Amino acid sequence: MNRQKLLPLMFATAALAAGAAQSATWGYGQTSGVCSTGTSTSTTSTANLTGTASATSVNTSGSCVSSASGTGAGTAGGAKLSGWSNTGSGGAWSAASLSDHGAANGYGVINRSFSGSGDNESSGTGGHAIDNSVNIDGMLFAFDKSTILQQLTIGWSGSDSDLSVLYYTGGATTASAAMSGWGSGAVGSGWNLLKQYDVRGGISSPDEVVNLANTGNKSSSFWLITAYNSAFGGGSVSAGADTFKLLSVAGTTAGRVSEPGALALAGLALFGAVAVRRQRRKNA
Repeated sequence: MNRQKLLPLMFATAALAAGAAQSATWGYGQTSGVCSTGTSTSTTSTANLTGTASATSVNTSGSCVSSASGTGAGTAGGAKLSGWSNTGSGGAWSAASLSDHGAANGYGVINRSFSGSGDNESSGTGGHAIDNSVNIDGMLFAFDKSTILQQLTIGWSGSDSDLSVLYYTGGATTASAAMSGWGSGAVGSGWNLLKQYDVRGGISSPDEVVNLANTGNKSSSFWLITAYNSAFGGGSVSAGADTFKLLSVAGTTAGRVSEPGALALAGLALFGAVAVRRQRRKNA
């Protein structure tokens, strides 16, 4: 390859490497608003939501908007957080409430079957977590930009905390539209399973970082993290009572080169520079 052809290649690859995406984080500590969504009815204490013990009902609504933090925050955009559970007709997803458990634990979900006698929503310290006891709870991240999710962090878990991660590729432009009419018994309606994850229980300190192993760089503006749901398939994680509270998720903006790709491109640019130098010496 001659010098005239190598120079454009060298500068192009160097520019791509310079534009590489760096990971950003969304979640607890980057949120504004009341951080509660949906409607729940309870016959037990909801002090963590209302500040008033022995409340018989709670109706919380509003947005929970998370700005990005980290080295990639400048290009990542924000995310809206919302709670969901399969308490709708026929097991369809319906809006639930996010519950705030502090920086040490993160967010849980309280579904609309809060008063169910067998539902974890009304029992012990795990009662307001994301769980799959009777009903399956989930937390939805609606990003401003299509995002490649790479990891999540759990701040607290019960005896086990297996989970399912799904991403949306349909035509909806809002979280409610993306979740509308979708039964939780299977993937579909634009939703795809990334993977089922076998995560240990007894998490409190230190937190647990779960690598999502998103090797295909699947990207979406909507990502749903639920307690383990065997109906989604795609995994052999054991069924059981899974309970956890979510601190944050991390990823990169789609369409930008990830860090490993940036290193490869930088290497290619260096190779081009060496080749140009050799060509100059040969022609001298």
